[in-house]
Amino acid sequence: MALEEILDVERLKGYLDLIIKRNAEKQNLIGWVLAKDIQRRKLLEIGDKYSLSMTQAILLESVCEQLPIFIEPGQIFAGTEEDAFSASYALINPAFRIESFEGYNDEMAFYDDVKPGDKMGDIKVTAQMVEDNRKFWSKHPSVEKIKDIYKETGNQTKEAVYFVERVTGHTIPGFECKKKRITLNS
Repeated sequence: MALEEILDVERLKGYLDLIIKRNAEKQNLIGWVLAKDIQRRKLLEIGDKYSLSMTQAILLESVCEQLPIFIEPGQIFAGTEEDAFSASYALINPAFRIESFEGYNDEMAFYDDVKPGDKMGDIKVTAQMVEDNRKFWSKHPSVEKIKDIYKETGNQTKEAVYFVERVTGHTIPGFECKKKRITLNS
């Protein structure tokens, strides 16, 4: 199939309802936990004998070699942000409600979204895997740094108006309540 056929808007629209339904049903972070488990096991194996950049390269290589890749009907790219539909990573979750959002102040909260027994490919998530990863990563320097940032900012980051996005670290202000008052001059 030619690229023009694959990316045909009308053809892709036919998958839209399926993708929306599938994403709304996802309540877990299977791929995230499997990737973190692969990284954890590799870090335990190699220790701290490499530079930080070399360690990151080794971790990326390990994840690329071991994480199952699959494409479901309607997807046009291998590798999506489907794990981002987890309840604790809610901003792009179709079930997200601003009234219940409290920011990302608990770095380990997403482990509560993982259901032991869920599978990705032929890899099954176990309760032990979840707990091992929760314990390991809760002591990691990056998590400690984020916790320090949240302590410094206090209640500011408990609101959906202002928080630190934990994956890329950018700050996202929310101006939803101000939109009604803004008028654009044409």
